[in-house]
Amino acid sequence: MRTLSSQEITLIDQRLESLKIQYLEIHHEIRDHYFTKLEKKPAEEFDPTFQQLNETFSWSVVKKMEKNLFKVAGKQIKERQWKMIKFWKADNSNFYITPLAISILLPMYILFDVEGVTLMMGIVGLIGLPISLFASRGEIKIIPKRFTAQFETAFSHQIFSMSGIFLGGTLLIYVAINNWNSSNPGEVGRVLIWFLAIPHVLHFLTLIRISLDWKLKKTT
Repeated sequence: MRTLSSQEITLIDQRLESLKIQYLEIHHEIRDHYFTKLEKKPAEEFDPTFQQLNETFSWSVVKKMEKNLFKVAGKQIKERQWKMIKFWKADNSNFYITPLAISILLPMYILFDVEGVTLMMGIVGLIGLPISLFASRGEIKIIPKRFTAQFETAFSHQIFSMSGIFLGGTLLIYVAINNWNSSNPGEVGRVLIWFLAIPHVLHFLTLIRISLDWKLKKTT
C-alpha cells in the first residue's frame, strides 16, 4: 500500500472529468476504485494498471451505470408514491395524501366546475413545484462549460425530472381544457378531467412529500 503522488491523482481526476459523469455517487465510487487498485501497485506499475482501469470504466460502461441507477431510483420513488396513496393501509403514515387530493379538487369543482379543477391543479403546481425543486436543487452542481448539471444522486435527478413532468402535464391539461368547450364539456368530459386530475395531483403531492423527506434525510 502506497500513497499516490499528486501527479497520479491529477491523471485520475482528469480521466474522470473526461467521462462527464452525471452522478457524484458514481464519480466517488469509481474514484475510490481507482485509488484502491492503484495504491496496491508499485509506482512502476501505475501506467498499465491505470490503462486497465480506464478500459474497465469506459464511457459506455459509465453511461450504462448512470442509466441503471436512474432507472432504479425511479422505481424506488414510484414504489414509495404507490405506498403513500394507499390510505387504507394501517401502517401508512402518509394516509392523508389521497383524501387531501380529493379535498383540494372537489370544492373547486363544486364551485367552478372543470375550470376550478384545472385552476387548483395550477395552484398546487405553483406552491408545490418550488418545494420539490428546492429539495433536489440542493444536490445539483451546474457545470457551465458542459451546459449540463451534475447531480449528487440519481434519486435527486429523478425528483427533479418528475417535477418537470408534472409542470408539463399541467400545461397540457390546461391547454386541452381551454381548447375544448370547457363551459359544457359533457359527462364524458367531466369524467375524463377527473381521471386526469386526481392521479396528477396525487403524483405531485406524493412527490412533494418524498422530496421533503429526502431533504430532511440529507440535512440530518
